[in-house]
Amino acid sequence: MIAEIKKRRAIREYQDVEVPDLHVRKIIEAAIMAPSPFNLQPWKFHVIKDKDRKTAIRNIYDDSTRKIQLYKKFYLTRVPIYEQDTSFLQAATLIVPCYETKTSYARDSLAMAVQNLMLEATSRNIASICMGRPT
Repeated sequence: MIAEIKKRRAIREYQDVEVPDLHVRKIIEAAIMAPSPFNLQPWKFHVIKDKDRKTAIRNIYDDSTRKIQLYKKFYLTRVPIYEQDTSFLQAATLIVPCYETKTSYARDSLAMAVQNLMLEATSRNIASICMGRPT
């Protein structure tokens, strides 16, 4: 596993090839093996392969970036919010992780699950990137 930790990088260039369902299942299986308090597993993983849905997600992400930039004076963050080229999302198989906001430590649990997900993808020579915005 240490090899995957050292090898994992944020990748923004993808081949326009679908990740086989078997790999997607194994990647999500690794994610749900992450620890969570009382084994609540307060997460869901949505797999997006449809081009129209990927476009919609990309538009939502880009729109939120612009809104945060416009109103960033209201955000208590030192992390710069910059616009980035998100065109690579069109070629990627997206796995969108979500967590239950009313469950204690759900966000922390999801972070561990996403780390597992990305390490499993790396072990299968599948590139990944973790993207998000402050909440």
